[in-house]
Amino acid sequence: MASGESFAITRAIMAELYPHGQLLSYQGGPPDTFREQALTRLGLDLADHPQWQPARQFWCPAGMLDAVLTDYDQWTVRQENDN
Repeated sequence: MASGESFAITRAIMAELYPHGQLLSYQGGPPDTFREQALTRLGLDLADHPQWQPARQFWCPAGMLDAVLTDYDQWTVRQENDN
């Protein structure tokens, strides 16, 4: 999206598709850097999920999916399931 455009449509779509959130997998550079930024920017501590250390997986609440999936250009965040 262009800078300044509303994420309302994206947020609405994500909320409808994944009303309870979704399991995501981080596949970028240093995971501690990604974890720190997620905690600072979103208040989301990825280490709360038991799969964070062994597999770099974390549960993302529905209200944060759009931000996580669109905000982190320099990292790869992959959706793990369709639930």
